[in-house]
Amino acid sequence: MTFPSPAASRPVVTAGDERIGRLYESALGAIGRNVRTSAGSRILCAGADYPTPWTRDAAINSWSAVSLLDPELAEATLREVTEVGARGPVVQQDDQLWDQLVWAIGARRHVEVTGDRQFAHWAAGVVERTLALRSDAYRPELALYAGGALMQDGISGYPFPDIDRLDDSSFIGDYPGSREIAALSTNVIYAAASDAAVWLRQIAGRESDVALEPTRGAQLRAAVRRAFRDPATGTWSYLVDEAGRRMGYQELLGLALLLEHGDLSDAEAATLTEGVQRCPAGIPLVYPHFPRYDDTRPGRHNMMVWPMATGQWAVAAARRGADAPFASSLEDLVSAVSTSDDAFFEVYDARDGSVSGGWQVGTWWPSVPDQTWSATAFLRCVHEGLLGMRASIDGMHFEPILPAGIDHIELTGLPWRGDELHIRVRGCGSTVVSATVDGVAWDTSNGPMTITPHGGRREVSIELRASREP
Repeated sequence: MTFPSPAASRPVVTAGDERIGRLYESALGAIGRNVRTSAGSRILCAGADYPTPWTRDAAINSWSAVSLLDPELAEATLREVTEVGARGPVVQQDDQLWDQLVWAIGARRHVEVTGDRQFAHWAAGVVERTLALRSDAYRPELALYAGGALMQDGISGYPFPDIDRLDDSSFIGDYPGSREIAALSTNVIYAAASDAAVWLRQIAGRESDVALEPTRGAQLRAAVRRAFRDPATGTWSYLVDEAGRRMGYQELLGLALLLEHGDLSDAEAATLTEGVQRCPAGIPLVYPHFPRYDDTRPGRHNMMVWPMATGQWAVAAARRGADAPFASSLEDLVSAVSTSDDAFFEVYDARDGSVSGGWQVGTWWPSVPDQTWSATAFLRCVHEGLLGMRASIDGMHFEPILPAGIDHIELTGLPWRGDELHIRVRGCGSTVVSATVDGVAWDTSNGPMTITPHGGRREVSIELRASREP
């Protein structure tokens, strides 16, 4: 499929909870309205108020849904946020240096979904050269990368300064302290980017342009564990300062990235998902309030619910077998969007789920409508959560989860690598009772049901039960 496109050519979802199918169509519409044209190519922008893509949004939207739904749009958008460097293409060099390597995760996921080894060949060089450029952020004394957090480009996402003034800059990069802190999310991204560089090069069968340690990802994970994890409680901090002192706030995206790209054992993952602090309308971006904010003036990048972060957390939990955390965050997301007339806004209030942009530098901010990554976060919850789609270079397997109240879901008309997928899941929970592919029974003792592309219509049917016990 391509965006924008008539509804008849789009995939269609129906489910036991009618809101799921309704919001699926609304999410596709939001994406379509944010497609622009650049140099004759369709590209995807961050939202209704954005004329061009940003690196962070391009990567997150691609891995969340667009590489699956419209590979050409995803690739063009990923390419749009690169530029020519001294030794070849690199991720575009802007004032948000800490965010550049999130592109590597989007590029790797794009190859896993599409199987495009030619793109992998090009992307491997982009990732390697950008990693080399960003060695300027590495702090040997901490064995970490300094800079802001993935989502917190606004100063309201940090416990400094002490007051929030109207004349202050909202951009974290304007504060000297931002160059000395290290954030959980950003350092997990660097570890995942290091892995992606090795993986993309292997998939493409190419030599490295830049000398990078193949074990760099593992080294960074070890450093992240030492710096951010409290061994006494098992909790993970949001930030550490230049002296390695932990700032014990909860960063939702940092924890989501840990679940997907960290080295957590099953027991550690369970402790993490069970211990996350919530608010009535969901899990805020950073918890709790910084001292200069409160319930009447919640910080925009602090105690507010961002659907993109909610969706990433929900799917990360699902991938680690945490059914209940997935179900609760999916409901948070569905409830918020349903009560805002099925529109995917940028930010919601953590107390009542109302549309609100939060407080920053002395004023309330708007919550932008048609925010692309809010829509793609929901789509990821459907594809990778409810339907359990797990793409790899060799094919796709399925590990679905159906929470209580969603006793069935069906996706029809989804193009994938020359096939057209029709997927049906029924039951409750996440234990597969039976499965068929094109009417042929799958032996569930052989592991998750798996398909490879063969250039035609594929029929996948899965029955679930509530318990994971045999």
